[in-house]
Amino acid sequence: MLHLNVTAASVRNVLVRKVSPDIILYTDSSRLYTRIGSVRLEEKQTNHTKREYVRYEGEEVIHSNTIEGVFSVFRRGMIGVYRGAAGKRLTYVQTDNAYHA
Repeated sequence: MLHLNVTAASVRNVLVRKVSPDIILYTDSSRLYTRIGSVRLEEKQTNHTKREYVRYEGEEVIHSNTIEGVFSVFRRGMIGVYRGAAGKRLTYVQTDNAYHA
């Protein structure tokens, strides 16, 4: 099984370094995103703990299902096809998954 050591601090660091400040970040109610308020990103959130998986704000649909599906495919690949990929190979796996998403 693939285990990642993900913390609110590591998520925030990635957002600060890798994400353009003019994007809208769509998240669920995970505690990993509670400290990103100081990152200058617009955030729209659904609350999975209240069984809210999609919300409509006028014409806009708010959900995180797309990225959850991409991560699911990535995780299955790491368990099977890309077993043990790390370092430069992990970058290839991520690029390959992004291409096929």
